[in-house]
Amino acid sequence: MKTVRSLAEGPTGRGTGWKRAAAVAGLLLAAVAFGWFTFRNGPLSHPKPAAVVEESTGGLEVLIGKGYWRQIFVGEGLPKGIVLRTLQGAEASFRMAGGAVARLGADGRVQFVATDIRLEQGALDVDASGVQPGSPPLEVRTPFGVIRDAGPRFEVRCDQSANPPLRVRVREGSVVYEEPGRSTRVAAGEELAVRHDGAVMRSRVAGFGADWE
Repeated sequence: MKTVRSLAEGPTGRGTGWKRAAAVAGLLLAAVAFGWFTFRNGPLSHPKPAAVVEESTGGLEVLIGKGYWRQIFVGEGLPKGIVLRTLQGAEASFRMAGGAVARLGADGRVQFVATDIRLEQGALDVDASGVQPGSPPLEVRTPFGVIRDAGPRFEVRCDQSANPPLRVRVREGSVVYEEPGRSTRVAAGEELAVRHDGAVMRSRVAGFGADWE
């Protein structure tokens, strides 16, 4: 007497094999989904981070993948090359690998490049008094020029929609602002404003006050 096979078994009669393959595929998809969720939402980890988040008020996010921003928290390490932003009304402080502390104001955006910071938008307050002996001085790079010989206390404001779009002011010590073909030293109590046309204006500022808070 002939045995009638079910359609689920297929032409070869290996229905069990198909079911096992489907189960394995399902497990693989689940593993991939879990890995992607962990990558996007799990804590950042790096054996030698460029900086560590010390304080944060409000929303603080890093760019993970193409166009995806993920919230991060105090204590997380920031690997070299990562882009970070503060949301409206938020600010955050980071301790760089060399010991300097940088505070990014609201609506700011930076990238950690090696031992330096690329400021793309916002206000960055730097305290380099705690730089470890032998560590290279912190540099702040902007779309207009580079601030070198950092500090120990200074601030950089970058807003490409404003005029002037770049302001550098020094609270303690001095810094050097460098751009192609020109180098300008800024001393304590001075502010350097750089306009879109490249013109540089120098003025006196108070070393303390509400503007530094």
